Amino acid sequence: MKNKVLYTLAAALAASFAATTVHAQPSDEVIYTPTSYDVFLPENGPPGSEYLPAFAPAPVNLPNQAVLLYDGVPGQSELSDALWVQSGYFYFESDYNEQPLTYYPASGVTAVVASIQETGELQDVGVLLSPALPSGTLLVMSDVPEPSTLALIGMGGTALAALIRRRKA
Repeated sequence: MKNKVLYTLAAALAASFAATTVHAQPSDEVIYTPTSYDVFLPENGPPGSEYLPAFAPAPVNLPNQAVLLYDGVPGQSELSDALWVQSGYFYFESDYNEQPLTYYPASGVTAVVASIQETGELQDVGVLLSPALPSGTLLVMSDVPEPSTLALIGMGGTALAALIRRRKA
């Protein structure tokens, strides 16, 4: 009876996990307030769908530069997103299916003014540029696993470990 309960629990958790990760959800959001630009990029959409080329003109005084967002500790984890200024325009790229970025580093963009860890919340990257934009002008929200998804993974793993342990005993 206990094995049947564990099988049922493991199956339910696996189904819940599949339901939370399979359907397409927005992955990233980029907001540039001077032009009222606000776009959500689809997670795992078609190739190129997580790239925004020249989405808004940059202020005249901004030289070519980049802000990099990492999945974990900058420099010790994978580069997830890049927002950069190139030839007077803003560009944004997010990793596609966990693959390396294809458009960044861009030609003529050598200065990285900030490397930060993505939080899954809106992050004010405009203040990191040099010279800095006013607070709230350029915001980026990048994808990170939701705590509920991580909890489901943990519970499913615990249930499966208990099942395997009981089968061996």
